[in-house]
Amino acid sequence: MATLQWDPSTDMPNLEGRVAVVTGGSSGIGLDEAKARKAKEKLTKDADINPRNIQYLVMDLYDPVSITHAVDELKRSETKLHILINNAAASTSSAMLVDGKYEQHMVANHMGPFILINRLLSLLKTAAKEPNADVRIVNLSSTASISMLPANFKFNFDSPTCFKDPVPSYPWQWRFLGRFMFGFDMIRAIARASFLTAEQGAANSLFAATATEVKEDSLKYKGKFLVPVGKLEEPNPVARDDQQVKGLWENTVVEVNTWLMDKKLPVVDAW
Repeated sequence: MATLQWDPSTDMPNLEGRVAVVTGGSSGIGLDEAKARKAKEKLTKDADINPRNIQYLVMDLYDPVSITHAVDELKRSETKLHILINNAAASTSSAMLVDGKYEQHMVANHMGPFILINRLLSLLKTAAKEPNADVRIVNLSSTASISMLPANFKFNFDSPTCFKDPVPSYPWQWRFLGRFMFGFDMIRAIARASFLTAEQGAANSLFAATATEVKEDSLKYKGKFLVPVGKLEEPNPVARDDQQVKGLWENTVVEVNTWLMDKKLPVVDAW
């Protein structure tokens, strides 16, 4: 059973032969490219790590063209994907609209990852066909939707306006919740609880992405909200509201496909 003592340095299983993608922060594509380069340089200094097994892809979650190009680049070197950790996100007081119509938090925290996961489906499905397959999608979120949103907060995930109308005072809490809601059929263990160290947050993500407990009891963890480390916690009640969940999914497909067509890109594949 997962406990607060789960330590990735000692408890994480051998991942040899597995392919993982971890997205980075979305606070500026130039900054994050520099951070990715430094992270790669640090990792390649480890004698136990083959530098050929580490690569970074430049991707802007605000731009479906960039997402599509990044996936195409990945597919040129990989034929399968076992682990996807959606770590990149936006959290700002800015009311900027992406392409003049989509609220930026909803794009970075929900619409962008939605497109990314869909574009990676073929790689994930190939990995899922392997003997003893263990494929996981981990979406990082926040406990802010529980601790900071008022009890009487009115959600409109079942309306197309949820992608366009900023929510005064609560934009990023709300959009992180949207990220959690958009696919209960995928494993999504959620980290980034408030006031944690980077190491604590990373341990929770690694538990979700690699722990043997998750594979051995997949029904327990599939689509659940996890707080560090590996502890199940109830999400905001709206995540169990079938009307809101169904509405968000259906509206997302419509809005994302409209956005993709505007960019002259293929629409999302059937899930």
